[in-house]
Amino acid sequence: MNSSLEGLSISIAIPIFNESDGIAETLTSIDEAFRHSGATVTLCIQNDVSTDNTLHVIGELAATLQLNIAVETNQQNSGHGPTTFTAYQRAINTGSSIVMQLDSDGQFDATELPMLCSVIAEGKEVVIGIRSNRVDPWFRKFLTYLLRNFLRARKC
Repeated sequence: MNSSLEGLSISIAIPIFNESDGIAETLTSIDEAFRHSGATVTLCIQNDVSTDNTLHVIGELAATLQLNIAVETNQQNSGHGPTTFTAYQRAINTGSSIVMQLDSDGQFDATELPMLCSVIAEGKEVVIGIRSNRVDPWFRKFLTYLLRNFLRARKC
């Protein structure tokens, strides 16, 4: 058990769009990662008007997880950026000690999430986890590079 998370509230902003094929695995992996951490974890899921079975999958799975799941749906399809921003706003508004953002595609190792939260709980203001062996297009890798260096510069 990771005692450094005991009593902390963590909100995770997750934008979704047509994720029925992988959302159960993603949410289950997050639940398992935090299950014995002592933290209260809320998923602020923002649905960008999915047209598949995503909401049904989440609804069925919600009863089996220890996570708090709060789903809201955009009025119209807005795209990834605005949907992520709305999810972030909702996560911040929970008043949680820690706010994180994850995409719903499962391209992360959920077991590392409590470790990232521990670093924040120890006093760091911002922590960025970066996937190794990324398969993203060059422009997404470049944006991650820019963000990482911007945050490093602000630290000084």
